[in-house]
Amino acid sequence: MRTHQANNIYFDMHGATWRAVFFGCLALIFLVGCGLYPGTESRLKTADAKLVSGDYKGAAAELQAVLKRDSVNVAALVSLAKVELKLGDPGAAQSYLKRALAAGAKSAELRELSGEVLLARGQFDDLLKSTAVADESSNVQTLALRAAAQIGLKDYAAAEQSLAEAQRQAPDDPQALLYVAQLRAVEGKSDEALTALDRAVARNPALMQAWLLRGRLLMASAKYTDASAAFKQVTDAAPGQVSVPEEILALSGQAEVLLAQNDVKSAAEVVKLLKLHHQNTIPAHYLEGRLALQNGDAPTAVNEFRIVTNAAPDNVAMKSLLGAALLAQGSNEQALATLSEVVAQNPADQNARKLLAQAQLSDNKPDDARRTLLGAADAANTDGQADWLMAISLMETGDVKGSISFLEKSVAAAPANTPAQLALARAYLSNRQYEQARVLLEKLAPDKRDASSQRLQ
Repeated sequence: MRTHQANNIYFDMHGATWRAVFFGCLALIFLVGCGLYPGTESRLKTADAKLVSGDYKGAAAELQAVLKRDSVNVAALVSLAKVELKLGDPGAAQSYLKRALAAGAKSAELRELSGEVLLARGQFDDLLKSTAVADESSNVQTLALRAAAQIGLKDYAAAEQSLAEAQRQAPDDPQALLYVAQLRAVEGKSDEALTALDRAVARNPALMQAWLLRGRLLMASAKYTDASAAFKQVTDAAPGQVSVPEEILALSGQAEVLLAQNDVKSAAEVVKLLKLHHQNTIPAHYLEGRLALQNGDAPTAVNEFRIVTNAAPDNVAMKSLLGAALLAQGSNEQALATLSEVVAQNPADQNARKLLAQAQLSDNKPDDARRTLLGAADAANTDGQADWLMAISLMETGDVKGSISFLEKSVAAAPANTPAQLALARAYLSNRQYEQARVLLEKLAPDKRDASSQRLQ
């Protein structure tokens, strides 16, 4: 009787606890059974749907939840590798692939995905080794990946062979055509590259890399309207078709097209959109620097380009822009150091030589400027600006006759350049070539004829 009474007391005291446990378990069974509490399969399906819709971060969250409960779930690991590629993190993608293989995934089934990851990471030698399997080497997708790696390694002859075999098997394979275009672009055959890209997007309009390359080639040819249209194909595509890096490159391309046309206001709107979605990316900082430099805000340009060059210290073009910003800011010593490094790394860079010469002239070193410009001035593709800078260098070292020669070339290259015409008139007068000075000055408007008021700067 006491035992029964004790038990009753126990259940009375803890009745609330037991009821909570009982009904909690019942609710959990109900939720799982009805699909309201997502299980593994449900989360995998949700992740796939989010990946297709372009919600890459949402897909990653679903897959991470699966791995939290089952750390060796192969399907989740493989899907996460794909998601990380879309997010632009090939290092993380590679990590998930390794875990998937360790968990029992078959390497043959992941070879193509693995190849894409290695390609994104720039591990070209590893890609070639991983695809050097006898029964896989004739696969069109594998051949295309191998060609891409060979282009990355600058082994263009091998890339040509791989692509020839790929096209023999499938003449209209879009991926192979993309790499054919890349190879032709490297060879300087832009027209052939564009033809290959036209064929690629005709077969697969969702091949975003083809549109991006098309935009870059057209922009290089100053075909800005067509270039903008190519980039717009990417920005207007369905979200799940575009990776984060592709979206960033498309927006960057649109901004650069607008800057090339001196449409700073429209370019600023595109950069604003880029920063809204991808604020702390290198392209965003680069374009912020470009905008600042074009708007005359040298300090902001310097800050932005420093961020870029710190992230990519081997990028000579970015160092050159930093040098230009430092020069515009009046930081001559830093500009000289930066631009001297750029010219040493790439002696054939005519733009860098001109910037360095400007810095040297600003630092009252005309002899150094003249020596710097020799590489640019003797080149077959010299321009009016290089001739102008050489003329200033020679004039400031007392070589008036030599200065006249380069000023004449500069004026011939840019007949509407009034400062160059006035400088030439001044040089003629200094050299007692009065008739030439009179003829030149008579061509100018009366308010622009005062050669004595002009300075070579």
